[in-house]
Formats: sequence, C-alpha cells, structure tokens
Amino acid sequence: MAPEELFAGFAEKRARLEDDLVQRYGEGVREHFAESDRRTAAWTAADYRQAGQQWDDLEARFLVRLRSGDAPDDPQVQQLVDEHHGEVRRYWTPNRASYTGLGELYVDDPEFRARYDAQDSRLAEYLRDAIAVYARQRLS
Repeated sequence: MAPEELFAGFAEKRARLEDDLVQRYGEGVREHFAESDRRTAAWTAADYRQAGQQWDDLEARFLVRLRSGDAPDDPQVQQLVDEHHGEVRRYWTPNRASYTGLGELYVDDPEFRARYDAQDSRLAEYLRDAIAVYARQRLS
C-alpha cells in the first residue's frame, strides 16, 4: 500500500491542524511541518507502519506508569518522555516551548484528546504534565 493510501484523508486533517497551530503559536509552526515533510519524504508505507507501532508501544508503556500511580516527574516516566522526545525528533526538533506546546495539544485538540481518552481518560493530562517536566528540565 502506498503511503498516500495508508494516510487517506490525513492531508486534510493535517492542513487543519497546521492552520490551528499557526493561529495558536504563530507562523513559525509551518517550519516544523516543512521539516517533518523533508525528514519523511523517502519513507515507505512500511516505515510509516513501523513508526505507528513505535508510538503505540510507547503509549502503552506510559499507560503502565500512569496506572501504577507514578507521578509525571518520576524518573521512569521521564525516561519514557526522553524516548517520546526522540520519536518526535524523527520528524522535527522541538525546543522547550514547542515541546511543551505539543503536550498541551494532546489535551486541547479534540482528535488527540479522543485518542488518549480511548485508552484512559487521564492519559492526555499525564502526557502533558510529564512533557512539561521534561521540557523545563532538559530543553532550552
């Protein structure tokens, strides 16, 4: 399956998300989207599937930490955030503000929120809070 088929309808969602983020954070957001396009230009459908599986696996491990009662600043949670940050860097390189904004997006955007609520109604806030800790401590 071609990437275009795998992500049918994604272009419209992505354009809407980009426009929403530009309204929220300014025109600089567009460079993050362009950077992601450059970094993934040669990806195959298998590359996209693998990346999706890596995100699913990472989210499952966050759920374990959440349900175990680990605080967002727990070292094991922060190790997961470090992996999350590494996955994000495959697409674009966030700084403190943009990475914190990504965490906020998980809570504020209806599609992200629905994705995380389907797994646990506390997950979006947990990710946001853990990302905020990481960004404050490790990013400039």
